[in-house]
Amino acid sequence: MKKFRRFAMAATSATYFLIFFGGLVRVSGAGLGCPDWPKCFDRWIPPINISQLPADIDPAQFNFALAWIEYFNRLIGMTVGILIAITGLWALYKFRSHKKIVIPAVLAAFLVAYQGWQGGHMVEMKLIPYMISIHMGLAFILVSMMTYLTQQAWLVEISARYQPNPQSKQNRLWVGLLTLISIMQVISGSQVRQAIDEILSRMPLLVSTEWWKHVGLVDEFHMITGVLVAIASWQIGTQILRKRNSTDHVNRLIWIMMILSGVQVLIGAVLSMLGVPALMQIFHLLISTLFAGSLVMIYSSLGYKWEGDAK
Repeated sequence: MKKFRRFAMAATSATYFLIFFGGLVRVSGAGLGCPDWPKCFDRWIPPINISQLPADIDPAQFNFALAWIEYFNRLIGMTVGILIAITGLWALYKFRSHKKIVIPAVLAAFLVAYQGWQGGHMVEMKLIPYMISIHMGLAFILVSMMTYLTQQAWLVEISARYQPNPQSKQNRLWVGLLTLISIMQVISGSQVRQAIDEILSRMPLLVSTEWWKHVGLVDEFHMITGVLVAIASWQIGTQILRKRNSTDHVNRLIWIMMILSGVQVLIGAVLSMLGVPALMQIFHLLISTLFAGSLVMIYSSLGYKWEGDAK
């Protein structure tokens, strides 16, 4: 189990990095840096100068930096797909008796395959906005599955015993709901970004600090729900900590979750005040991903006891 858990952890870490790099692709506008798929300008390796472009390609379409950013995004995505596929096959072959490991592993393998297909379809459709939001939402579901199965593999490795009580079951319910809401929050954030892109296409000279006035209700919804998620995180977290019946592992995760929720609100405020700077957008996405991951780890650990960390 130890080797499998380490491999699953590597695959999960790579998935987190892929989401982070996907954020870089989005803010840099590199999504169509390679206008075709799976090749890039009809080449398996992107061109490094205009002379390498196919004869039917307009040189004005070529941007060296954007093409290579998108190319690396595809390479990372392919690597993640292979790692998750191996994880799924390994779990199916070795750990069929552990349903909490094999089910998310196999589902993640199918989902990453679909994500790869959808990514190519998005390029063919010239990045239709609603498809980008769906792609982001599915990415968060994928990384949540990988986080869950990695945590479950660790619990099996240390011989943890599931000993639920009414309080832990209730806490799992609240944490599970908060996880779903956090994924919806990410999707609404993607829609905010989509709205800003549409504003820029209509009013390219608009000052960045004025974008928010034209975004509409989706921005207000995103900000309000973001604050509510942070409040709920602290409410649920302090409630669990106050009961003093969780393991030290869970308590540490709760503190991480609460801190990340507070940091996320601060980053959101900075984005609003400074006009959505690109670097802060990437960190906003990264913190969202880590926050969702911490919730999944808390959910999958509640009710477990093991020697050396049980109370």
